[in-house]
Amino acid sequence: MEESPAHFVLGIDLGGTKMALATAHTNGTIIHRQVLPTLAEQGAEQAISRVIEAGLQLVEQTQAELGGAIAGVGLSTMGITLEDRVLMAPNVPGWDRLELPNIMRQSFSTSTIRIANDVKAAAAAELRWGELAGCNVGLYLNVGTGFAAALIVGERVIEDAHGAAGEIAYNLRHLHEEMGFHHQRAPLEEFLGGGAIGERACLQFAGVTTAREIFQLAHTDSARRSRCSPGRRRRYTRAE
Repeated sequence: MEESPAHFVLGIDLGGTKMALATAHTNGTIIHRQVLPTLAEQGAEQAISRVIEAGLQLVEQTQAELGGAIAGVGLSTMGITLEDRVLMAPNVPGWDRLELPNIMRQSFSTSTIRIANDVKAAAAAELRWGELAGCNVGLYLNVGTGFAAALIVGERVIEDAHGAAGEIAYNLRHLHEEMGFHHQRAPLEEFLGGGAIGERACLQFAGVTTAREIFQLAHTDSARRSRCSPGRRRRYTRAE
């Protein structure tokens, strides 16, 4: 397809805490953007319904302004998306039952729809435009609602045979861990994910409730900077 300023794309990022959308020119320049809460506790159906509605509204608004056509839709989301279900996506009840490819095809009037794992998509962006540009071997670590990594070898993001490369959330924390992947639990994520960090941080620092806030404090507030205590157990402690 010949590029035109009137052509645009829609990008959607689906996370356990928030859902972000944007329309952009084909050169990457953002036109409109919107952020919605996932409301994970209310389940997957309401989340996907709201984000599709918001996406259609952004497309309509952008088309009205540019007079052009949508060139494609890109969706990044947690887990491993198959035609009839999503694997390794425990943070939103019912997400594993979503038929995301079919939902996207029925919702948007374009034949170009791409769905990718959110962490691998972020790593690919860093590899092309960001801090990992030109990196032959690297690691992208994502601390969001969940906790995952993306591996870079030979200047490309590794998917693995089943798309599960870097899904370290399901690693056991120690040899005596009793609940793991087969119990629909993610032991490492439950300790190192953004939600878990936020919960521990609020017990140590007054007014801090999220992982984002604790990471910002680590850079800007030396009096309240987090540190690791010695020994096997690591925790946030208030600096004296």
